[in-house]
Amino acid sequence: MLVSSPIFDVLFKLAGWKLVGEVPRDLKKALVIVCPHATWKDFIVGLGARSLLRMPILFWGKKELFEGPFGGIFTWLGGYPVNRGTKSNLVDAIVDIYNAKESFYAVLAPEGTRKDVQELKTGFYYIANGAKVPLIMIGFDFVNKEIKIRELLPISLENVSAYQESSSELDIEPDNDEELIAELVSKYLDFNMYFSLIDSLAAEHSARMQAMEAATKNAKERVNSLTVEYNKARQAAITTELIEIISGVEALK
Repeated sequence: MLVSSPIFDVLFKLAGWKLVGEVPRDLKKALVIVCPHATWKDFIVGLGARSLLRMPILFWGKKELFEGPFGGIFTWLGGYPVNRGTKSNLVDAIVDIYNAKESFYAVLAPEGTRKDVQELKTGFYYIANGAKVPLIMIGFDFVNKEIKIRELLPISLENVSAYQESSSELDIEPDNDEELIAELVSKYLDFNMYFSLIDSLAAEHSARMQAMEAATKNAKERVNSLTVEYNKARQAAITTELIEIISGVEALK
């Protein structure tokens, strides 16, 4: 498996991309989710990011990618084929792969496709929960050309002491701790994934605005250039006609 390459490093940096955040190095296993996954370019950028991280992060891909002459290339790049049409036992199969490995990192896209979706698939949460592995989120910011890395699960407890010192008493529903934690974790994941999608959507609109602005500027420059060429040609034609008229008058004298 190809983990890193100087070619990927150079192309990644020449394209202006950079890493923001770091994947914890003390983790032996983790599930990495990438959001959003809207273009084939994500794969190329991801290879560059993995090369700089120097970490053997594999990726789940639809089985059609591994069929045919290019299947060996995707396997060499660290791909694991999955059948997206078979929903049953797919989560359990991936969990079994995690449990069988002593060290294992793999990445998947919660959308499950590059097409626009109304909601994300929840399989990534059940995989992380079933395999008891941390959940790490990576976001692509195409405007600022940043790969943003953040550990979602387990939840950081850096600010818990501040809340523990509070003397205020709260009535919390539901009373069952497990139900409460499950509800809070679900809301926490929803918020972070939604924030990432909104951030990416804003980045997409910004990129489109920049592209339209650049296209408008290029169009104006082209119009000005063609106008100058047209005026030169028109002036040359008028000058030629005047010379012919003068020459004809001189010939008649």
